[in-house]
Amino acid sequence: MSLAANRRGCRLCAAGLDGDLLIWGRRRQYGASLARLATRPALQAGRETRVIAVARFFRRDLREHLEAGGIDTIACDLLETGLLARLP
Repeated sequence: MSLAANRRGCRLCAAGLDGDLLIWGRRRQYGASLARLATRPALQAGRETRVIAVARFFRRDLREHLEAGGIDTIACDLLETGLLARLP
C-alpha cells in the first residue's frame, strides 16, 4: 500500500499524536512525504508536535524544503556509533 493510498489514516494518526515524531531515513522520499503529512494535521489539531527527520540528506534542497515546512532535520549517518544518545 502506498503512502498516498493511506493518507487519511496518516492524518488521523498525526492529529492524535501526543509528543514528538522522529522519522528515521527517507527511503525514496517516503520519510519526507510522511514528515510533511504528519506536520499539518498535528498543527490543525492544536498539538505542539515536533516532527524531526533524521537522515544523511545528500540532497541539500530536500533538507531545506523540509525545514521550510516546519520540520526539524538532523543530518547524520544512521549507522554512526553513539547516534542514539545524541537524538532528541
